[in-house]
Amino acid sequence: MFLRRGVLFLLACALMIAVPVHAFAEAEHGAAKGPDEKEYLWMFFSEELLVYSATRSPKPIVQVPENVSLVTAEEIELMHAHTLADVLNTVVGVQIQANGGPGAISTIYIQGGGPSHVTVYLDEVRMNSASDNLMEVGSVPVTMIEKIEIIKGPASSVWGSALGGVINVITKSGNTTKTLRGSFTSSFGEQDTRHLTGELYGKLNNFSYYLNAERFRSGGLTTNSALSQGNLYAKFRYRPSDALGLTFSTSYNKGDREAGQYEPFDLSFRNGLKYFFATLSLDYRFSNTLTLDVSLSSLEQIVRNYNDQLSSDIQLSEAVYDNRSQGADVKMVYKEGIHNLVFGLDREARTLKSNVVADSKQDQFRWAVFLNDTLTLGRFSLVPGLRYDYSDTNGDFISPSFGLTYRITSDILLRGYVARGFNLPTLFATYGDNLLYRSNPDLEMEKVWSYQAGIETTALQYALLKVSLFRHDVSNALDTERVSSSSFTTVNKGHQRRQGVEAEARTVPFHYFSFFVGGTFVDAEDRDTGETLKNIPRYVYDFGVRYDDENTLKALLKGRYLWWNAEPFYAAKYNSFIVDLNLQKTVYLGREHAVALFVTGHNLFNGSQYWISAYKNPSRWWEAGLKYRF
Repeated sequence: MFLRRGVLFLLACALMIAVPVHAFAEAEHGAAKGPDEKEYLWMFFSEELLVYSATRSPKPIVQVPENVSLVTAEEIELMHAHTLADVLNTVVGVQIQANGGPGAISTIYIQGGGPSHVTVYLDEVRMNSASDNLMEVGSVPVTMIEKIEIIKGPASSVWGSALGGVINVITKSGNTTKTLRGSFTSSFGEQDTRHLTGELYGKLNNFSYYLNAERFRSGGLTTNSALSQGNLYAKFRYRPSDALGLTFSTSYNKGDREAGQYEPFDLSFRNGLKYFFATLSLDYRFSNTLTLDVSLSSLEQIVRNYNDQLSSDIQLSEAVYDNRSQGADVKMVYKEGIHNLVFGLDREARTLKSNVVADSKQDQFRWAVFLNDTLTLGRFSLVPGLRYDYSDTNGDFISPSFGLTYRITSDILLRGYVARGFNLPTLFATYGDNLLYRSNPDLEMEKVWSYQAGIETTALQYALLKVSLFRHDVSNALDTERVSSSSFTTVNKGHQRRQGVEAEARTVPFHYFSFFVGGTFVDAEDRDTGETLKNIPRYVYDFGVRYDDENTLKALLKGRYLWWNAEPFYAAKYNSFIVDLNLQKTVYLGREHAVALFVTGHNLFNGSQYWISAYKNPSRWWEAGLKYRF
């Protein structure tokens, strides 16, 4: 059954891919690609395109056996995205479960793995909370982002507890020859939706800096979804010599949000959040082949969730989650000959203070040691990895991995990857109690064996094609179970298999237009009962058209169709493509200054795509703004 559905899915994707490629061929009558077109394709398939997250050391993407996607600052700017959730919702293989419009509570799914399985890093700080082991990406601003690296599938041999994947957010720095540069952006949309951002960056001798401030607010694009949020971010780097560098970064994020309502129970929801983190890191190059990285971090996440009576506006309950963590990492990288060897130690102490956990406070201590190598042998790259993790709440775990890439020709790359991974139970699931939930202190780690294979090629005359297959066999899977007529608990419940296929293609520019198509199919099954698992995205189709005249006008049209496969109880609706249009026109371009106007139409065809009726997606809405660079 899976094979048949997978083949049908690939045929559908192939048809979508064939249409734009055939159009190019008809127009060009077999003409060869020009230098600019070749360069455009190899942006995604090049020895010069480096990926850090696969081994925690930069290496060419053609040496990465995992299924990895990248998003750049230039792509984020053209989207005019408000939050990290908006950006990730455009990536093939990644799905966002959003509780409303931009800025709403949003969580991540990757290849059938749920929100607590996907680990998010920002400046190499693990952002997943100790309470529920998830990162709410609807509150993360994006202006300060330089690049996002996404590993799909288990990454435990490098990062530890990451059964579903890793989102690594790499921030901007002050790399420039100028003392002062920056930008200011202001946008205004329907329902009093406003977004103001400003950034300053520069370099003076051995010192560089990057500063960012944002303010985002909305009167609510759906029922009971108003929000107000502000963020400050700063990064400073001092390099007294070519061998030594010191970096300090910090961020403060505070916001209040209405979070929907559920009329059958006469309830409305809201929450307040406050995030703060700081990092201090040192990098030292002993020689051209050996470097040392040491980093310290501190993270504070305070979330307050409120339940109110909808009819009277009376507060019924308040749950406070005060998550704190302190981390330390040491890493040595050795690059010589065929080797790119990485050895590291991680340490993290986490504390959860809450009015809904046993004794009002619970702690967790973790440490780990890891080793991986990338061996380049002609057309082959071999990538063995091993990591040992220990936590005082759930014991230890060993995560081995082995991957390889093989360049059949200069424009065809094969990938293969096998890995073992795990996911720690959350502190709330282990120790938390409230009116609807009962704790389970006997929870064990979820475990997975993962198998992946893929091919990437620029052999097609006008397009880059990428196809990836995956299978994740999960044991000790965590699931909810009813313990009374009104309460639930979490248990380790049997075995699951999540398998599927991803396919995507992008074309070279033709008369300034380029095209993108992609899709994901996930078959998630309970291996004990044979039943298909509900509430996991099953089919996803993506398309995009980009226009760039390489001068003053840019445009982006993107659409996504997502089949949530939700339980009937949720009264979900997802029978439409959600299509967005972004237009940007530079109206002044000087030597040191530039001014651009932009307009964005969201959900152009007024489609419905929501996983539960309590959190409907916004109908069609518009916003416009201005960006000034200096």
